[in-house]
Amino acid sequence: HNIPTFIPTTCLEDLRCIFVQCILLQELTWERDSTFNNTEAAIQDKLWLAKLKYNSFLQSQYSNYVQQLCRRIRIGKKYALRCLCGLLFSPSYSTTSTSQHYNIFHHVWIQAVDSLCSSSEDDALYQMFIDEFVKPYPDMIYITVASIKHLALQHHTQKKNLNSSIEHLIRLLEQIPIISSQAQLDDDSTFMFMLSSTNDNSGSDAHKEDPTSSDEEDDDEEDDEQGQDDDDDDASKEVEEEEGNDKTTKTNKEKQRKRNKKGTAAKLVSGHKRIVEEAWLAILRLFQNIPIQCHKRILTHLSDTILPYVHHPLRFADYLSNSYNNFCGTTTILPCLALHGLYVLMTQHDFQQENYYACLYRLIRPAIFYAKFRTRFMNLLLKSLSPQQQKLPAYLVAAFLKKMCRCALTCPPSGALFVLAFSSNLLRQHKSCACLVHRGKEELTMEDPYNANTSDPMEARALESSLWELSALEKHYHPAVSALAKACGKEDSMTTLPYDMEDFLLHTYKSLFEEELSQQLKKQQGKKRKAVSLTFVEPDTLFPEGDALHDILNVHV
Repeated sequence: HNIPTFIPTTCLEDLRCIFVQCILLQELTWERDSTFNNTEAAIQDKLWLAKLKYNSFLQSQYSNYVQQLCRRIRIGKKYALRCLCGLLFSPSYSTTSTSQHYNIFHHVWIQAVDSLCSSSEDDALYQMFIDEFVKPYPDMIYITVASIKHLALQHHTQKKNLNSSIEHLIRLLEQIPIISSQAQLDDDSTFMFMLSSTNDNSGSDAHKEDPTSSDEEDDDEEDDEQGQDDDDDDASKEVEEEEGNDKTTKTNKEKQRKRNKKGTAAKLVSGHKRIVEEAWLAILRLFQNIPIQCHKRILTHLSDTILPYVHHPLRFADYLSNSYNNFCGTTTILPCLALHGLYVLMTQHDFQQENYYACLYRLIRPAIFYAKFRTRFMNLLLKSLSPQQQKLPAYLVAAFLKKMCRCALTCPPSGALFVLAFSSNLLRQHKSCACLVHRGKEELTMEDPYNANTSDPMEARALESSLWELSALEKHYHPAVSALAKACGKEDSMTTLPYDMEDFLLHTYKSLFEEELSQQLKKQQGKKRKAVSLTFVEPDTLFPEGDALHDILNVHV
């Protein structure tokens, strides 16, 4: 009987056991039967036709069963995910690792990932999928990342309607662990499938271990022999048959080579790095369809995890540049994260970004010191203008000093402390910028020549100006800011050490308040405490005798 359009929940596990047994007994198979290559002989054999029809019936029911499980996964049913993974992880697949079984497994696994990344918002379902069915098996990590890449490419081409969303694909790809060492792949017992050998010396070693190799070679040889026997009388047909057989043999060998390569890639760290890189690039091709919140997670994940891991990090430069250009005027943090990724490419992978400092200069605004990721931006400033960058021109350093001090007038005290400490260190490193602090009164004018509206440091004319903002910050309401502003640019580099900027990166309103409170408590502890006067006679009434309310409200304590 056909499986109904809706399977009761109680029957799902029973059907799973039935399909597992059918695959183990080879009643349900996707392999081509090589016994009957002659169409007329195949038609005359009724037993073979019966087996073929029964196998076709089982395949349709299997497909229906998988679709119903996927439908339940989309609404967040954990039992459906466990049942589907139990079917795919059964010995029917792991011990019968033929090429067709592997292809069917990969096809069904893509459906499972597509259903998982649909409208479900249950984080527990994602976590269960990763922890139980992906993380323990290195080959499943490879296959899952490849499935995400496949779905992302389908979203790009829009060949068919998919249930998965881009946002959920990104979330799943972020949670998949990364294989970082070959030692994680050396233990064959951790693999779900019997993959081909990792030897790269020749194709013969991998060919011997692939269970589909000998079968396909035998099929090709039988096809060649039968073709020659049938066409001995017709020379022209024989030539055409031989040409066709040669093409078929080449096609089979090419498919075999790709299967061996795929199996080998899952057992090599380089293969995992390549598939992770290709999956992320496939996701990033959907730039216009990615939500802004996802861009924030992607940019953070790229800089911290992906760029140091993949073989060709420069392939992500276009996405980072597009992210900066598209979000520079609309939001604060996304351009900062994109520029941090470009800085990693510049310093570690010889990427050339001519207008990098102009892009960084454009990001300096008072709003950046209120942002959640302000520490990342401050770190980027420290790295970009570090003492190792001694070849920076004076006009560039002066422009950064001027714009940071201008922002310090309106930013919170934590940001002002960072700006003043960093400005003090920069003035010590770049002596040519000392004129900003020590410019004489006769050189000053009523109009500030500094152009605060330009985004190009070269056009800012900061060297012609002065850091008059320090005088304003000396009257700041916070005493630490006022004290630091008075000393900025006037320290003796021979006797005073530069500020340790790590101490200023972690300052917040809360930390400054607690620090000030602790100082007040220490001052009070140093002084003698005054004795608090207490009554030595315990009263027995609320109002003592002689009080106007004593007779009216005689309340005893």
